[in-house]
Amino acid sequence: MALDTAFNIVRFNRFYHNDRAGLEMSLTSTYYSDIVDNKVYNNSFFHNGINAQDPIDHMNSGIGFGIYSGSHIIKYNAFKNNVLYKHRVPYGTYYVNLADQLFAGNWDGDALGNPQFVSASEVLGDPMNSGLPDLHIGSGSPCRDAGTYLTTITSSSGSGATFQVEDAGYFMDGWGIPGVDGDEIQIVGTLQKARITHVDYGTNTMTVNAALTWNEPPSSPP
Repeated sequence: MALDTAFNIVRFNRFYHNDRAGLEMSLTSTYYSDIVDNKVYNNSFFHNGINAQDPIDHMNSGIGFGIYSGSHIIKYNAFKNNVLYKHRVPYGTYYVNLADQLFAGNWDGDALGNPQFVSASEVLGDPMNSGLPDLHIGSGSPCRDAGTYLTTITSSSGSGATFQVEDAGYFMDGWGIPGVDGDEIQIVGTLQKARITHVDYGTNTMTVNAALTWNEPPSSPP
């Protein structure tokens, strides 16, 4: 997948057995947009960047970044709760600083240990079998509950159906697309769930279809 514009949400995808990076962010002087403020989360990456003709190329990776010419930038993109396994390197770069991106809650299986996908082989197998590879994580996977939250409500406590979060860019309200619902969200540590009916990205304010109550967890004693 080539992700070459801004403010996209990329989630719940499987990237596997690609010669190049499963997901690529790259720019040349002919491109018209910075690659900024994308949200890439809850994706699985397995055995990408397997091009034997140029094995150490930066795009022989799970996720690849490259600026080849021009003045556009690749910055402020968030990568959270992705699972990566069996790559030469998880992230490959060319004139892109990974410190300018946000990484949190990702599982690099080559460094942290096998994520225990249900069924994943480095041998491609039958490409007509849509069930292979099965990149769901097994019941004993170390990835379970190892991720992080996407964002937080900015007020320490409160209740209501409208509230401000640190970054609303992870969520959508259906965007006016017929048949597409807004995202369902849940307050961490509670059973409270609600569906988003409106997102104001300018103010990071969200409205949901039911009142929620939240409280900041108490600090640990010194």
